[in-house]
Amino acid sequence: MRSRALRLSGPPTGRLRDRLGPGHLLRLVRDHAAHYNADRPHMSLNRDAPFTRAVEPPSAGHIIALPRIGGLHHRYVRAA
Repeated sequence: MRSRALRLSGPPTGRLRDRLGPGHLLRLVRDHAAHYNADRPHMSLNRDAPFTRAVEPPSAGHIIALPRIGGLHHRYVRAA
């Protein structure tokens, strides 16, 4: 069934490339890869990211949200 749907509509990456343009699509893929490796916690790494970051104590300031992937995800850090 999936092959029939793809044959009728074309592969999703082709439609995205046509709609967004190659530069925009490449930026989205790079942003997602950066989020996946630097911000997203991984269960196999004991809830840490592949690029380890320091634990910020509550005394470091209030929490702010940093948008990632165009605001789809956020990274939360403490700001003084």
